[in-house]
Amino acid sequence: VIVFLWLVASVTEYYGTGFAFAINRNVDFNMAIRVAVTVGVFAAFVLSNWIVSIILDGNGSLKDITATAAYSLIPYILSLFLKVGLTNVLIPAESVFIDILLIVGLLWSGVLLFLGLMTIHEFSVGRTIWSLLLTLVGMIIIVFLIILYSLVRQLADFIVSVYKEFRFRS
Repeated sequence: VIVFLWLVASVTEYYGTGFAFAINRNVDFNMAIRVAVTVGVFAAFVLSNWIVSIILDGNGSLKDITATAAYSLIPYILSLFLKVGLTNVLIPAESVFIDILLIVGLLWSGVLLFLGLMTIHEFSVGRTIWSLLLTLVGMIIIVFLIILYSLVRQLADFIVSVYKEFRFRS
């Protein structure tokens, strides 16, 4: 539910930002990109952190990691909804308040995530930082594998179409 709220907040931010603050064009909106940026990043983080915790002998289960990551998103989600409301009330000269709000929400979520992962895995501060760095590397590897799979699939489709064209011409 919380990750779905993050998706809703992301879409609301895109469409609901006040006219004076809007930098997006509604015709450029792509729901697949919004889902990938929210749900995809969340899933990649949870999966990568779970794998890293297994390697580093962490005690957190997949369910614990998912719950911790989701609950830590709540301040950021609230700051996104507040941003949308404030952009419809404030003037562009007061945009510093919106920026501060977003930074506070993001930092608060980051601290909650850090402390939550440190607690569920029973790691020290240094080991938690190390596991988060390895989690980022794991997320990069996951994205690379998804892109590689897409390229291999496109190559296979190309080879099949060339073969069909060759058979058709001969």
